Amino acid sequence: MKAQFKNIGRTLFSLLEKNETASLRLTGEDTLYIRYNSGKVRQNTQVHQYIVTLVYKNGKKVLSQEWSMGNDPIQSVEEAKKHLQSLREEAKNIADSPFEPEMVNHGSSDVDHEGHLPSFETIFKDIEQACAGTDFCGLFAGGKQVSATQNSKGQFHWFSKESFFVDYSLYFGERAVKSYYAGSKWSGAALQENIKKSSAHLEVMKQPQVNVKPGAYRVFLEPAAVAELLSYLTYSSFSLRSFKSGEGLLIDLAHQLKSLSPLLTIQENFELGFVPSFNSLGEISPSKMSLIENGQLKNWLIATSTAQEFKTESNHASPGESPRSLEILPGTLKKEDILTQLGTGLYLANLHYVNASDQKSARLTGMTRFAAFWVENCKIVGPINNLRFDETLYKAWGANLIALTSEAEVIPDTSTYGARALSGNKLPGMLIDQFSFTL
Repeated sequence: MKAQFKNIGRTLFSLLEKNETASLRLTGEDTLYIRYNSGKVRQNTQVHQYIVTLVYKNGKKVLSQEWSMGNDPIQSVEEAKKHLQSLREEAKNIADSPFEPEMVNHGSSDVDHEGHLPSFETIFKDIEQACAGTDFCGLFAGGKQVSATQNSKGQFHWFSKESFFVDYSLYFGERAVKSYYAGSKWSGAALQENIKKSSAHLEVMKQPQVNVKPGAYRVFLEPAAVAELLSYLTYSSFSLRSFKSGEGLLIDLAHQLKSLSPLLTIQENFELGFVPSFNSLGEISPSKMSLIENGQLKNWLIATSTAQEFKTESNHASPGESPRSLEILPGTLKKEDILTQLGTGLYLANLHYVNASDQKSARLTGMTRFAAFWVENCKIVGPINNLRFDETLYKAWGANLIALTSEAEVIPDTSTYGARALSGNKLPGMLIDQFSFTL
């Protein structure tokens, strides 16, 4: 695929006329998908798809076209030439894009993160053994993913990785426990240990339900629940363009009208290896950059087009200015001390349906879901009824943030809309006081 992609670029770029520039992007996967229901394989399929995106520029006129790249190198080149000519004709009828950055050479890189994925037969066997005796429902997805970019100025960046995830739930009637096993090196023993932990949670879910009334409670959020809160921030909250437009959750933080806890540091960290450090333009982002440092806003994500429009310096964020590889730095709370420090309150493994109820005050709402337990006198008593929370981050991640766990977990992005997502976060758990539940 790498050689074929390079060949398309060499041919296409040699055909460019005066005042024309072009770039090519490649995103793709070679992934095995296995769907399970009631512990049985219901569907398995191998997906081989690679999408090429051509960005054509004639002066300030910009157009793009994408298509699927097959295995035939000659056909791939001919298709690329056809799309170039089509965009060249279409460009005669469009207006200029005034803030479109110039196409330049952002250098070259070549990164291949090799994993260890066993044969299909081994994966089938390991999952079957690990989920034996459970009502197991889930999805395995594993294989190679690719992201690459090149342009007519000589730039070439390549990133690939081999990884997998098992995103699953264990059921007991209408009650369920949700979890995942993910990484780059498959281990049947690690999968068994993961499902064993989930099974222990499910045993608690079989206890009589504790009816918890609306109110403010001390809560512990496992990393997967923290990920649900953080996911809403990724839409626009770290974007300079959104801030300039009066959008996002962190406007009062930016104006220093409010602050978050000094325990909280959020950074974009490409050293984790989830995604490439280059964006779709081939610009290289800093390997690490604090967005929130000790509770204070440290940096915005600034794309080159935003920098040009607002006359500031770009840090080569993605054009959409969304974070791609977030890490919340861990704290000091040991795993064995979580229930002791929680005392009496709620232990939440997951959250669901997170949305903003008031952007201005950074207030989020959502539901408890799956493994959600009532804890009394440092012991888990039983599952709770579903509750709706409604809380501002300035309290939950501010004065009411008691502690973060000393260990952080890799939380994979398990979305597969169109293709397997190439992203992830690394997050600790959080102990929070007076977390508000309204329904």
